[in-house]
Amino acid sequence: MSSNGTESPMVSLETLAVLVDRESAVISFYRALFEEFGDVLRAHTRLRLGHFFFNAIGAWWFDSVTVAVRRLVDRSRKSISLYRLVSRLLNSSDVWATIPGIPNPEDIRSDLVKINAVSHRAREIADRMVAHRDERGIDDSATAWRGDLYAALDALQPILDRYVSLFVAEADRSVYLYYADWANELLTFPWKSDDNPTDFPTFTGARLVTRRQADLMIERWNKLGYSTLT
Repeated sequence: MSSNGTESPMVSLETLAVLVDRESAVISFYRALFEEFGDVLRAHTRLRLGHFFFNAIGAWWFDSVTVAVRRLVDRSRKSISLYRLVSRLLNSSDVWATIPGIPNPEDIRSDLVKINAVSHRAREIADRMVAHRDERGIDDSATAWRGDLYAALDALQPILDRYVSLFVAEADRSVYLYYADWANELLTFPWKSDDNPTDFPTFTGARLVTRRQADLMIERWNKLGYSTLT
């Protein structure tokens, strides 16, 4: 509701698609970070995969991504979610003729059913174990939960790509640009930025940008002699 008591207007389909794309980029970024941590720790002489540090990072990743997937498939009328993008498109027949490549209504309905089906397990985990504790709990192991989460992400991504691409050009899709060797250098040379500041890259964070912007930044980075942005 707005300050004067009237209901606030919904964002446009184009804006909703951009916001959903950003949500997806965040999830992909978290997944990449977790997998890179695993690679680094497998090769580390002291920090093995069973180490509490890896388990702590895993718990952070699991909670963050589970809730992110839950948001992505939320049905609430004001949600920034893939489900809302697809369902609003289905109910916006007045603009279908203006959207090149739009799927037919039967396919859109089918995709809504698929979104619900592939995300059921992730939503169950989020509602019972992450957002709050439910007395029913979840019986399976954490390893099985991660498998369910990956399966949901992998099944949702092509659906998300199909509908976001109706409104967002490929070069304007969102990606996280970050320094690819950050984990290895963080764990191996924690003193490097103080002792050898000229040897340490100036860009060590993560930044949400469009693919067009990422290409330009990587090109500039490579001209400086680095090839470790991803």
